[in-house]
Amino acid sequence: MSLTDEVLPIPAYSGKPISTLVGFNLQGTITGVQIVKHEEPILVVGITDQDLTGFINQYTGKSLHDRVNIGGRPREGYVVVDGITGATITVMVLNRTIIAAAK
Repeated sequence: MSLTDEVLPIPAYSGKPISTLVGFNLQGTITGVQIVKHEEPILVVGITDQDLTGFINQYTGKSLHDRVNIGGRPREGYVVVDGITGATITVMVLNRTIIAAAK
């Protein structure tokens, strides 16, 4: 088992990576995501754990090969997940971390 920050340490808003565990099956489908540790100030002050859990739960069932957009309208070749208002950089980093580190 490896955490995403050990495989692909992408710095988030705080300047430090978000340590995340991504589960996937042999077909490349994400089976679950869990944030293990973060130092994001917005996630401590303004965003609830429920908001964060709701965001990462959107990845369950997505393929590692999906091109994921945060917000916007669905378009061919992409899947869309809802972002978190007020945590734009954090969710962009999480998106990249989840897909790229798992690949």
